[in-house]
Amino acid sequence: MRGDIFEAKTCRGPLLLALCLVGAAGCRHRESPTSSGAEIPAVAVVTPTWQPLKRTILQPGYAKPYEQTPIFSRVAGYVDSVPVDIGDQVKEGQLLALVRVPELEKELNAKVARVGQAEAQVQQSRAAYEAAKANVETTKANILEAFAAIARGEADYERWGAEVERGRKLLTLGKVYDQQTLDEVVYQKKAAHAAWEQAKYKHLSAKAATLESEAKRDKAAADVESAQQSKHVAEADRDQAKVWFDFREIRAPYDGVITLRNVHTGHFLQASSSGSTNKSAEPIFNMVRMDVLRIAVQVPEYDAPLVKDGAEAAIIFQGLKDEEIVGKVTRNTDVLDNEARTLKVEIHLTNIRLADGKWKLRPGMYVNSSIKVETPKVWTLPTDAVFTDGENSYCFVVDQEKGKAMKTAIQIGVKNDSFVEVMRKQARQPQAKDRPAWEDFTGREQVVAANPESLLDGQVVTVAAGQK
Repeated sequence: MRGDIFEAKTCRGPLLLALCLVGAAGCRHRESPTSSGAEIPAVAVVTPTWQPLKRTILQPGYAKPYEQTPIFSRVAGYVDSVPVDIGDQVKEGQLLALVRVPELEKELNAKVARVGQAEAQVQQSRAAYEAAKANVETTKANILEAFAAIARGEADYERWGAEVERGRKLLTLGKVYDQQTLDEVVYQKKAAHAAWEQAKYKHLSAKAATLESEAKRDKAAADVESAQQSKHVAEADRDQAKVWFDFREIRAPYDGVITLRNVHTGHFLQASSSGSTNKSAEPIFNMVRMDVLRIAVQVPEYDAPLVKDGAEAAIIFQGLKDEEIVGKVTRNTDVLDNEARTLKVEIHLTNIRLADGKWKLRPGMYVNSSIKVETPKVWTLPTDAVFTDGENSYCFVVDQEKGKAMKTAIQIGVKNDSFVEVMRKQARQPQAKDRPAWEDFTGREQVVAANPESLLDGQVVTVAAGQK
């Protein structure tokens, strides 16, 4: 028994030694490239480039009409005629349907007659005003005449007064003058005084008549203004009735194509007070403007800040065997959709009329759009120099003092097929524990240009010949 145990112990010694040698050999095979004797890889390096970054946003979309209008009737009545049908190309102002509204016609005629009556009243009031003006001038002339009569009466009174004094002196002296002649002179004096007083009263009467005629003139002027205002009211009433009467003619609001017709001759139409805002309201026509199309594209939130009005956009129409038409971004909503988190962008394209008069591009067509955008100048690296590990992005920065390639986490932004925007890099020595250890790129970093996934963090490397 002991012999067996001894033999086992004796055999186990060499076996353990052999295993140790194999393990040692395996350890030497997996040791770091920093060990002596290992080949140090030479890597090509690049430095970040400060440049604008161009890229193309590829998104599907669809074509919409520039304008699409449901058409309703504003008046109630029976349809007399419908000269258009679906597919017809109509011009702005062209008659689409005619509604018979005799009650509105009668109302319009009555209001036209009221306008004529108002015009006659204006003419009558103007004539009265002219008469009142003439009467004012007459009364003013009467004032002047009365004033002259006062002067004449005063002169006569003074004359006869002088005759009375002279007659009394002659009678006293016993000269040829008798009492009867003196009495006649006294009577003439009294008559002259009465005429003078009468002239004064006529002057006052003429002044009062002038004030009265001026008041009548002013009233006549006010009557003219009132008649004119009444005429304006009648004209406005007539014009309003004409507007409603003209609604019997349903006309095209612009050049376009009829895409819907829900009316025929003899139909009774109800006046629509709600229009297209009421979902239950049914239009009698639907019109589409075709000369310009809106290409609607939903741009993801990530690319939304890059899209500017005027950016070049190529539109590929699948229904036209992938024909490409180049346009420009016309406008955008500037607000992201709450659910999809996308920015609505429109590219307006001028439609093409074919030889048969039809339009080449049609609303509803499916398209693919490519919008060319450009960022302001940013720090960039070649796409081959950046790789991902999980959800994070990295590059290898060569530390020349240590001669090692350091795996460095980076924050990236916009990218295209050749370059990627690098915003910040992980700092080796964070300034504070409560803040992310990030720092800006300086442009002096030496970054491994290609195949960075083959390196290990801290691996000793050398910069390829011809590079500093």
